[in-house]
Amino acid sequence: MKTINYLQKITFNRKYFYNTMITKEFSKNIYTNTERTQNKFELDKEFLKVYENKTVNFGFNGLGELVYRRTYSRVKDNGFNEQWWETVKRVTEGAFNLLYRHLNHDCIKITKDIENQIQCESKLMYEKIFTFKFLPPGRGLWSMGTNITENKRIYAALNNCAFVSTLPQNKNNIDDIIKPYIFLMDCAMLGVGVGFDTKASTMGIKIFCPNSHERNTYVIPDSREGWVESVGKLLKSYFIQNSATVLFDYSLIRPAGSQLKTFGGISAGFKPLKELHDNLSYLLSKNSGLELDSRIIVDIMNFIGKSVIAGNISILI
Repeated sequence: MKTINYLQKITFNRKYFYNTMITKEFSKNIYTNTERTQNKFELDKEFLKVYENKTVNFGFNGLGELVYRRTYSRVKDNGFNEQWWETVKRVTEGAFNLLYRHLNHDCIKITKDIENQIQCESKLMYEKIFTFKFLPPGRGLWSMGTNITENKRIYAALNNCAFVSTLPQNKNNIDDIIKPYIFLMDCAMLGVGVGFDTKASTMGIKIFCPNSHERNTYVIPDSREGWVESVGKLLKSYFIQNSATVLFDYSLIRPAGSQLKTFGGISAGFKPLKELHDNLSYLLSKNSGLELDSRIIVDIMNFIGKSVIAGNISILI
């Protein structure tokens, strides 16, 4: 009885299910990669056959379909794009696989009765999404049920928006100072829009020019984490007095035109990242000896955002 009540609480309120589960996962470390569950949810194949050739009412005189095919229809392993029924299948199965993981985490045995109940709920969810009576956020349509959530467990990619304050808890802690900029870049590369404030401008944080006579080279890994880490190292060198100058080796970054397999899309190579490094170095060097103000904060954030968009690297995972 306890098990059924637990399931009813989650699955019978689809808005609660989607919002609560995703929020819970987002609150974990962005790099979380937990062990895969043995249970894998799949929709009934006979049920799906009904929808394979069903007419889809995208609405808006064709604009709805255009937006779907441009933005949310992912390229499959066979090189063809998803059809709407396949996108809904991916999203629904991904959502209920997340439910399976929570049931396992709470040590709730998935009995035949529970499995049947989940199938009923998943079919109802599928039908409501297919007919546009209910939709997850755009990031959910794009990411849910892909390797991003199923293998890498990067649930932050399911969120449309986030916010970060630049106000450090301790202005003498360099990690606190640079954390907001790292957070924004990390999330932006996952496709999350991030808002921020300029409260750090009230803290009297001083900018220093790195020591040109001492140099450290960072070989940037070809990953989201590597790109973010490179920006963190550069920013640190300008907020620690007499810090070594940071040089970058871009040789490991995949060439422009390479396919990005996890998120889909094409790599722009290392140039957008190098331009970001150059812009940040110029901005902070010319303000050396001054305190961090609201204009500099906004410029740093905008340079990061520009790099993510220009480099098509919101899909580099």
